[in-house]
Formats: sequence, structure tokens, C-alpha cells
Amino acid sequence: MRAVHQAGARPERGARLEEERGAAVSDRREAGRRVQDLQKQLRSERSRSQEAEQRAAREDPTASERSFLLGVRLAYARDFGEGDRLAYPLGRMRVGRSFLGTLPTLDRVPLEKLLEVCAQVGSGRAHEIPGRSVHPFRTSEQGGAPYRVRARDDAKAWRCSLVDQTAGAPRLHWWSVPGPDGATVEFASVNHHEDFSLPE
Repeated sequence: MRAVHQAGARPERGARLEEERGAAVSDRREAGRRVQDLQKQLRSERSRSQEAEQRAAREDPTASERSFLLGVRLAYARDFGEGDRLAYPLGRMRVGRSFLGTLPTLDRVPLEKLLEVCAQVGSGRAHEIPGRSVHPFRTSEQGGAPYRVRARDDAKAWRCSLVDQTAGAPRLHWWSVPGPDGATVEFASVNHHEDFSLPE
């Protein structure tokens, strides 16, 4: 009698295990579908977010550091042809904490021009454009004045003209921050030619 009872229990246990396995397979499929749905939603949200950022960068690149850098990237994509992008790839860039606050000093320089010049600086092309007059930032106008180097990270200060062939034009100032994978351009300020202040 006991043997018969055990024999009958085995098919019941097997049926129950089979039912649990089927439910687990079904749950796994449902989880897989849910993951795919969430991935689609995430891709869609990222796409909407990128579109919104690009729209904001076109409308007001000065709204935030992120929108400014996006504005620079859009200027780079617009102004650099495929060959130029290969020869002058856009490097790492960041916005110094005081940079956006110095932009109201822009006079005679459209914002689009600033973005264009920043793209030239970020790609290294500015050094080859005579009208940019790229040179290290000295501590004063005296020819022998020392170059500015930031003590905390050995970044070197640079400046260039925002308007071609204009002696008193506003200048773009930036730090070239050394790193193991190459330098990062840190936009520091926009100031008048005779202004030698430089946010660190």
C-alpha cells in the first residue's frame, strides 16, 4: 500500500514541477517583453531629451554649461567638413565656473561667432588661423612677462582674438588642462583685449 502511495505521489510531484517550470518560463518571457518595452521607452526618452537639448542650445547656448558645449558641438558639425573633422577632431572641453558670467561683456561679437571660435579652439584648428592670433596668456602686456600656469593642475592659459584682424577685439581665454589622455580645453572667460584678469 505504501509503495502504491509513493508511486502515485511521483506523477503528482512531476506534474506540479512541470507546472512551476511552465509558469517560470512564462514569467521569464513576460519579463523579457517588459525589459524590451522599458528599453524602447528609455531610447525614446533619450531621443526626446537630446532633441530638447539641441533646441535649447540653438535657442540659448548660454542657458547652462551643458547647452553651451552642445552649441559648440553644433557649430563644429556645421562649420567643419568631413575632411576637416578628420584632421581636427573635437577634443575634450569643459566650461569654467565663471565663463558664462563673462559673456555679457561680448560687444561687437555675435554669439554664433563665439561658438565658432570655441569649436576652432576645441579642435586645435584655431592655432593655424592667423586671424585668431592664438598665443599664451601672460601675466601682463610686457613682452617678458611670465606665462600663466594654474598651480593646482599645471594648466596653461591661452587667449585668442574673437574678431579677425581687429587689434582691440574681445579675447577668448581658456586653460589647457593636461591629462593622461591629452589636454582638456577649459573655457575660462571672454574679456576685452586689455583685461588681464583670468578666472581660475
